[in-house]
Amino acid sequence: PPGASPFSSSSPPSAAGARRVPSPEWPTVAMAAEGAEDGTRIVVAAGHVETLHAPLILDRAVLIEGPRTPPCGGEGGEASAAAPSSSSSAEEDPLLVGEEGVIVAAGAARNRVMLRRLRLRIAG
Repeated sequence: PPGASPFSSSSPPSAAGARRVPSPEWPTVAMAAEGAEDGTRIVVAAGHVETLHAPLILDRAVLIEGPRTPPCGGEGGEASAAAPSSSSSAEEDPLLVGEEGVIVAAGAARNRVMLRRLRLRIAG
């Protein structure tokens, strides 16, 4: 339906088709985002650090997220995804650094960009 999110809330980040960073096929977030289609989910490993040497251009409906961290003594779920977990550490969240920045150019109403459980350190 118009205005509906292209990301299915019923499919977890481990769903088939997610682009995993780093991996042999997708060593960087920039490479995983390049050529991504609407609805692409990019899951970035805990502790991954990436230096952006050019602007990261997000021109499709993509979800880029760090790993889910379940709360102490429990399984992960939607509640733990929405609320910060006391067991997660900011140092574990993936980090994108650089001087160029992130450009969100997903202009059509059906396109959305979501970033969550990531750290950005952009100097420029």
